[in-house]
Amino acid sequence: MDSRERVMRAVDFEGPDRVPISYAGIYQAAYEKYGESLKKILAKYLNDFSHGGLSSTGVYRREISEKGAHMKKYVDEWGCTWAKLHEGLEGQCIGHPLARWELLNEYVFPEPPVFTKVLDADQSKYIMVGSGTIFERMQQLRGFQNLLVDLIQGRKEVDVLLDGILKYNLEVVRRLLEIGVDAIYFADDWGTQTGLMVSPKIWRDLFKPAYGKMFVKVHAAGKHVFFHSDGYIKEILPDLISCGMDVFYPQFGVASVEEWEETCGGKVCIIASVDVQHVLPRGTVEDVEQYGKNMIRTLGSYDGGLINAPEVAWDIPIDNIEAAFDVFWEHGRYPALL
Repeated sequence: MDSRERVMRAVDFEGPDRVPISYAGIYQAAYEKYGESLKKILAKYLNDFSHGGLSSTGVYRREISEKGAHMKKYVDEWGCTWAKLHEGLEGQCIGHPLARWELLNEYVFPEPPVFTKVLDADQSKYIMVGSGTIFERMQQLRGFQNLLVDLIQGRKEVDVLLDGILKYNLEVVRRLLEIGVDAIYFADDWGTQTGLMVSPKIWRDLFKPAYGKMFVKVHAAGKHVFFHSDGYIKEILPDLISCGMDVFYPQFGVASVEEWEETCGGKVCIIASVDVQHVLPRGTVEDVEQYGKNMIRTLGSYDGGLINAPEVAWDIPIDNIEAAFDVFWEHGRYPALL
């Protein structure tokens, strides 16, 4: 079977020939550190995914020049100011255009980007493209601490802000679906190491309906919904599944493989990286292999339901990078792992 069918079958628990592989978790910083060495490793392991050969216009970054500055700064199309120390990383939002709520009345939400195909996508690949965040964009506009206080206080301005971001995201989704994709990828980091950043009630009252509106739009077009969140978000996983999440990309370091299987196994496909907090950066090659085998054995035993996407930053030893791909390539074969 080709890559597209392989991913489709994995997501839908319909018996792929092997666990699909994605390069989506590889940071640009890793390419810049390892260069050709990393490319030679990846050449051994087929990427089953494609970004579809898309280009977007309307995504704005204005560089800020500061003489002698030790970090680069830029302003994005939302008016948020970012700083970054290293190329290949997104950086940190340090300037929030709605830090004071009285600025909301004058704030103009940006126009969503226009997406065009710049080359013909490989039709044998599964095309997954990314959409916008909600919670993270609210933090960037308002400031993290400000936003958490707003949520606790039940400020009415939060609804206005969320509605504006949701309207933007829904239009992005519509435009992406028009150009032909297999899945849309959503993300918001909701968890700390031990639990949610907000109460489950706040999440369900405010944010669950917004995700539901975005996910239903994707499903109406017959496409898959991918969702990523770092942190321990076990409390809201059933809600995300009920909203229509087809594939979940969790942070494995905050819970054991067995605990993720208890919550998600057979209910939603997992796109997974070997634990990037402990095992991948500081373990041995043997540690990576054993962890990967456990993931395959535990999460991939539902006639699908597992995708391999190692999260690779510049702090990952290159031998461990290869091991994270190789263990799935060698052992993630159906029907042997059933």
